[in-house]
Amino acid sequence: MATTNTRIVIRRDVSTTWSTVNPELLTGEQGLETDTGKLKIGEGKTWNATGYSAYLPSEVDAKVSDEATVRAGVDNTLQTDLNGAKARIDVLEADATTTTYVDAQVSAEATARTSADDAEASARAAADTTLQGNIDTVDGRVDAEIAARGLAFDALDAAIAINTTAITTESTARQLSDGLLTSADQQLATDIDTLQTKVGVLETDPTTKAYVDAGLDLKADATELASKADVTALDAYTTTLLLTPQFDAKADVTALDDGLADKADADDLVDGLATKADVNADTTGSAGSVTFGSDINTPPTKAGMFAVDGSDLYISIGSNWQQITLT
Repeated sequence: MATTNTRIVIRRDVSTTWSTVNPELLTGEQGLETDTGKLKIGEGKTWNATGYSAYLPSEVDAKVSDEATVRAGVDNTLQTDLNGAKARIDVLEADATTTTYVDAQVSAEATARTSADDAEASARAAADTTLQGNIDTVDGRVDAEIAARGLAFDALDAAIAINTTAITTESTARQLSDGLLTSADQQLATDIDTLQTKVGVLETDPTTKAYVDAGLDLKADATELASKADVTALDAYTTTLLLTPQFDAKADVTALDDGLADKADADDLVDGLATKADVNADTTGSAGSVTFGSDINTPPTKAGMFAVDGSDLYISIGSNWQQITLT
């Protein structure tokens, strides 16, 4: 198998070019500043947004040297401070006044601490007492609330029971009402059947049929009678006007005009006679009293008025009623 020798060269350029162009380094891609020897390994960001991956050996040596120098300085300063503190302690320990003062301060501090502890203990006890009182108060309120809620729940249960009873009562009432409605519907159906049966009987009853037929015949006769009475009365009225010597020509014309002016009475005679005769007819078929224009018991106010009394037809001549004989 042949061996292939491969040399890998990373991207490289001077630092100024890198920062000016500011290309993106793919993740894992390396970039070298040839003038500084610094290296960046790509994180999928631009050059300027990517940090250097390591310091140069010279930079590492410089940083280590600087740190050693700093540490040495700190150690020297700390040692000097320790020596000074120790010397001061030796002086204070040898000075009786200082010892007395320190002891007094320590004793005062201890007393103060004791007083503070006592005060804190007293405050804590008072706070505990107050807290317990508040707890008792809250417990009492909770108990009262629970009792009140229990009463409320009892009242609610009672209301639910009453409501349930009312619903049961209403259901029973509805059942009774439905039963009554059903009975009423059944009775109505029975009454309708009975009525239909009676109607059927009446329709087939000869007596009932004869009564109805007689009524229809009576109405037809009354209509014919009214028509005949209208024509006969008009003829008689005209003849009377022509044969009565006490009317001069002008009076005849005037009377004729009055008669024609009362044409509404004549026109209504047919419909009126038949209608009122039907209304006033009794079960035997006899016609009642029908009057047009005036009552025959009252003198007429002008010539040409019509009146009917029973089966007799009248016409006004002057101030008197004249019976018209129907043929």
